[in-house]
Amino acid sequence: MQRMFKYFIFVFIITSCMMSISFADSKIAYFSRYPKDISIHISKPEISMKLILNDNSLESLEMKLDGTTVDAKYDDAREMVVYKPISSLSPGSHTVDLEVRITGWSNFLSQSWSFTVNENALNSFSLSTDEQNQALKYANNFRKSIGLPLLNINYSLNAASKAHTNYMILNSRTSHDELQSNKGYSGGTPSIRAQAYGYNGTTIAENVSSGFDDLNGALQAFISAPYHRLAWLNPYARDFGYYGQNGYHTLLFGSVIGGDDLVVTYPYNNQIDIPIRWENTETPNPLRNSPDDSIGYPITISYFSDKKATSIVVEKVTLKDHLGENIKIYSKGPKNDEYLTDSVIIIPAEPLKSDTKYSVSSTLTVYFEGGTKKEVRHSFSYRTKNEKKYVFEDINGHWAADVIDDLAQEKIVTAKDGNNFRPDVAITRGEFSLYISKMMGLNIRNFEGVFKDVTSSMSNSGYIEAAERYGILNGYEDGTFQPNKLMTRQEMAAVIKRTYEIKTRLTSDITDYNIRYKDNADISSWAISSVKLCSKLGIINGREDGNFDPYHSTTRAEAVVMIDRLMTAIER
Repeated sequence: MQRMFKYFIFVFIITSCMMSISFADSKIAYFSRYPKDISIHISKPEISMKLILNDNSLESLEMKLDGTTVDAKYDDAREMVVYKPISSLSPGSHTVDLEVRITGWSNFLSQSWSFTVNENALNSFSLSTDEQNQALKYANNFRKSIGLPLLNINYSLNAASKAHTNYMILNSRTSHDELQSNKGYSGGTPSIRAQAYGYNGTTIAENVSSGFDDLNGALQAFISAPYHRLAWLNPYARDFGYYGQNGYHTLLFGSVIGGDDLVVTYPYNNQIDIPIRWENTETPNPLRNSPDDSIGYPITISYFSDKKATSIVVEKVTLKDHLGENIKIYSKGPKNDEYLTDSVIIIPAEPLKSDTKYSVSSTLTVYFEGGTKKEVRHSFSYRTKNEKKYVFEDINGHWAADVIDDLAQEKIVTAKDGNNFRPDVAITRGEFSLYISKMMGLNIRNFEGVFKDVTSSMSNSGYIEAAERYGILNGYEDGTFQPNKLMTRQEMAAVIKRTYEIKTRLTSDITDYNIRYKDNADISSWAISSVKLCSKLGIINGREDGNFDPYHSTTRAEAVVMIDRLMTAIER
C-alpha cells in the first residue's frame, strides 16, 4: 500500500510596505523595522531599521532603547541602522526610538516602535546538528547543479524550524499556521516565527511535511512537489534553516531583495535521470481542477527580477518528445493559479517514456509595476531516467538493483515481505541458506527435523537442511541452527569459501596470498583463509576506510552481490 504524505507550501513576505520621505529632489527610503510589534524568543535581538540613503550622507543618528541611548551604528553594506544588545533584555515590553539626520537637510527622520521579549527567550542558539548540516549539503548540491548561489545555515531559521516542528508533533498537525491556543505556539505564521527568533531578512519561504522518517526522502519529495520546489529555486535565497523529528520536517529559506533578471527551470537544461511519473500528494493540489491519478513529473519555469512583477501570462508552452510529437500537458500560471506569482507549472498528463529526451519551449509575458512588460522566451531539454521494471517494488534506484533483479529472475533470491526485497536490512542465516542453496541447485528433501529451532512450517526449512547436509552452513553445539541470527562478514566469507570449493572441486591454495586490511588482527583465526580467498577472488572487498570489518552484519543487497560475484568466480 502506498504511504501517503502531506506537503504544504506558502511564501510569506517579511518586508513591510516601503515608506519614503522626500526632501527637495533627493529621496531616502526606510522600512523593515525589527523587531516590531511581536513577541520574540531571543533575549539579545539585533535591533535594526533598513535605511537606503541613495546619494545622501548620514550626519548623525541616535537610538534609544527604553529611554536609554545605545551605541547604534549604520551598516553601509547592509544599508541598515543596527544595534545588538550586549546583555540579555528582560522579559516584557521594550520601546525603540530612532532619530536620523541627513547632511544638508533641515528635517530629520524619527521612528518609534516596540516589541516584547518572551519569558522563555533563548540566551544563545545551539550549534547546527549533523542532520541540519546534512540538509544544508543536500540543498546546496541541488542548487549547485542548477548554477544558483549556495545557502548558509542561519541559526535563527534553525531555531524557528525546530519550534514549528515541535508544534506540529505536539498537536499532530501539519500546517504553516500556528494557533495560539495550541501547545508549543511560537508564532502564527512562518514570517512571524522567523522574526521571533531574530531573522530580519527580506522574505521567508517555508516547506513542511509529515510522514517521512528518512531525511533524504523528505527533501527529495519537496523538490518533486512543484509548489515546494519554487523555494529551492529562488536565486536570491541566501539563508537556510531546518529541523526534523518523528517524521515531521520544517525547512525555511530566507531571501534578499532582488537581483539580476533570471529564468530558472527544473528540470534544468540537459538534465538526465528525471523520473517519468510523479505521485501527486501535494497540498494544495496543483491539479485540483484536473484529473491527477496518473501524471508525469512536473516542470517549473520561474522568472526572477529586482523589478516587481504584477503578473505573468503564459502565451505559449509546449512539451515535445524526441520525435517532435507534442505531449499533452496541464499548464498552471498566475492567471489560473492563485498560489503562483512568478512561476509556471507544467505537468504532463500521463507518465513519460523511459530513457527519452524531452524538449520544453515557452513564451511568457511579464508585466511589471508601472505598466512596463517584457516578453520572455525560453527553451530547454532533459532526459528521463531508465525506469527498468524490477521484480521487487523497493529496489528502483538502489546501487545493487540490477544484480538483485538478475538473481530474482533466476529464482535465486526472494522477497523479504510482500513484494519488497528490503535491500538494506541485514541478512539472516536462514535467508542466506535459502539463497546459497538455490544458487547451488541443491537437492531438497522432505523435512527431516535436523535442528531444534527449524520447523516444517518454515518456508526455508528444506534449504537450511540442504545447506547443512552439504557442509555449507553448520548448526550449533546445542542442536540449534539459529535461522534468525544475523550473519557477519567473516561468516559470509567462510560459507562462500566452502561453496566455491564444492562447486569447483578445488582446494583453495592461498598460503602465499596476503591481505592488508587495517583490522587484520581482528579477523578470527578460523576465518583467515576464507577472508583471503574472498579477497583474492574479489567476492568480498574491504571497506572504504581500509578495514575488513569482520564482525559487522551484511545487508541483503551486499549478500546478493557476493553471491553474484561467487557465481562469476566459479564459472572462470
